[in-house]
Amino acid sequence: MTHGHRKKKPKPPVQRVQFTVKLEPPLLRQIIDDSPRPRREVALEHLWLWLNATLTHLFRFRRSLRREFRLASTSGPTQRLVSQRVRIDEHMLLAAAANLQKATALFANDLPGLSLPPELADLLKNLRNVYEHWEDYMPHVATVALPKGSGPKLKAAHPEAHFWAIEIWPDDVKLACVLSLRELQQHLRRLGRDLRKFT
Repeated sequence: MTHGHRKKKPKPPVQRVQFTVKLEPPLLRQIIDDSPRPRREVALEHLWLWLNATLTHLFRFRRSLRREFRLASTSGPTQRLVSQRVRIDEHMLLAAAANLQKATALFANDLPGLSLPPELADLLKNLRNVYEHWEDYMPHVATVALPKGSGPKLKAAHPEAHFWAIEIWPDDVKLACVLSLRELQQHLRRLGRDLRKFT
């Protein structure tokens, strides 16, 4: 007994439609969803945002610092650009970390247990303020020593603080000689684990 082969039906021709979209500026991209939402949902969004931002800038700062060491023997525009990259990434790291500290404080009642140690929270807030208001604290720029504010508060709590100095150890890096990036990363990882319990 032989079996015949069925002929395959020919596929219908593919219909293609082409169209052109012309975009007229300006384009608006809404970054923040301003529709009503549960506060807990908003809290999670902000905490994840600033946690990821802090981790991102921590990675970028370490990468810039390593590159600066590799180019330590160079001079001129290249070395100056790399050194500026370190300062930029350091500044952005402190800004992101301070916003994370602010978010944990703001949403403490909405997400109980999600917080940074009080001493670390104060250090992040005050160090960010000093670096943000560099015109009041940076040598050769500031004209009057401020009797009050984040700088004196930080110095009172950490007399060893040295603004715009990076203390490098074999297993750690400290910003202003007081903020341990190793300890900061440990707290960020713990916060990330705790955050996942709410999602």
